[in-house]
Amino acid sequence: MVEYDLDAQFRCGECAEYTKWIDYLLGFTDETEGPKSWRENYEFTVTDTPEGLDEIIEKAHDTGEWARLLAGFCWRWSDPAADGTLVHDVVIDGWSRPWNAKALASRSYKPESHPYRLWAETPLGETQVGCIYSAQGFEFDRVGVI
Repeated sequence: MVEYDLDAQFRCGECAEYTKWIDYLLGFTDETEGPKSWRENYEFTVTDTPEGLDEIIEKAHDTGEWARLLAGFCWRWSDPAADGTLVHDVVIDGWSRPWNAKALASRSYKPESHPYRLWAETPLGETQVGCIYSAQGFEFDRVGVI
């Protein structure tokens, strides 16, 4: 067996300050504070429940910020029901939400009607959980990450 020390993250452009901040957040360093520029420019909150994320997202919407829920692929991503409604696949205890609508490979979309854009930029997405891929290329003021 070979063991490697992964001391750089290429997906974040090898930003050493970012990896130091993540190490601080996860308790891998004994620094008392994270890197200064991240503390000054970003707010990071941990909640115990998905309802706590809902509250953060709702407060952001109330103040005019653009906010969405995101998650990694830990749940099935079902096709819509026969009537077109989205299936609530993301389930945690009694809380549930549907994934954002899928872009169908068999269909071409105008940019303004692409499902990912509708999720990210219209009220349709406020009650859906976006996958990491559908969020790429969009700017949000806040995100809740499950």
